[in-house]
Amino acid sequence: MRYITLKMTFQAEEEMFFPLNPVNTFRGAIGYALKHISCIQRKTLADKYACNSCKIAGRCAYALCYETSKSHFNSQAVANLRTFEMPHLMNIDSGFPGNTVVKAGESFSFSIRLFGTAASVAPHLIVAAQNAAEHGFKGSRAILKQISDEATGKIIWSMQNDSLMLPETENLYVAEPDWKNTENCELKLNFVSPVAFRDGKTNSITKEPEFSRIIGSLMRRYTVFEATEGRTLDWHFSEISDLAAKVRISGMNVEPVYWERFSTRQQQRMPISGIIGEVRYIGPAAAFEDLLNAGEILRCGRSITFGQGRINVAQIRHLSNRDEFDGFIKK
Repeated sequence: MRYITLKMTFQAEEEMFFPLNPVNTFRGAIGYALKHISCIQRKTLADKYACNSCKIAGRCAYALCYETSKSHFNSQAVANLRTFEMPHLMNIDSGFPGNTVVKAGESFSFSIRLFGTAASVAPHLIVAAQNAAEHGFKGSRAILKQISDEATGKIIWSMQNDSLMLPETENLYVAEPDWKNTENCELKLNFVSPVAFRDGKTNSITKEPEFSRIIGSLMRRYTVFEATEGRTLDWHFSEISDLAAKVRISGMNVEPVYWERFSTRQQQRMPISGIIGEVRYIGPAAAFEDLLNAGEILRCGRSITFGQGRINVAQIRHLSNRDEFDGFIKK
């Protein structure tokens, strides 16, 4: 699966304030600018359902990043997908904490990661970023100073050299978890930004970070991202899920976080929330090491497009024998 990460550095022309979740402010500004330069339905630009009926939505830069749907997939690749909420092919990180005042002349940055076929719309996003900065974030204007390839550090565009060097795409390959591998591990995960899940049975939102929820989310996202490029994963999903269910939480040091975002569609503020902190797990997690490491790129849970779901693998300690595992349980 292809992906790229663009780091966009801006300079504030006037003082600006970012709320607890700066990603939402940036995402909204970029989305408005991207739709303006991408949408061919000028008369229905404000219509919230316009993308659903558009004949070129499958190739539109805005729709790819903000209105991901099954029209963006090879029909054969999505035939077996059982997900109603299609993961967006873009996520955004802020290079600074929320509740921050950026003074005039100071720099700030955001990073945009594009997955699968969305990697091809990077030039559109660059133009959108320029336009968004000129119109202002929350009404305060800025200048786009430079854009770099976050993976290599190479500058691909700057004010001094107004020529675009397209970033190189990276490849992410995740091996199928070996569902026959029952080796026990002690696992520590850091939830860097709020993480929450939608319960598949009740359709309600839960902050309980069961290991099976994390693995299920990562598998769905990776499956969908591969499907955008016409590839279908031939994994033993049921057996993998059964193994993940045997890994249990052994300790938590977390706190709830409550953000809110403004929904342009619904014209109202909407709460989003999750937990941050460290969660420790114990059980047959060795088979999931590759998938968990990929999760630092893929993210997990809900509202990822609004900055949630960042995880970091702090430790995977293999428990080499049954005695060591039993000793850990008795601690």
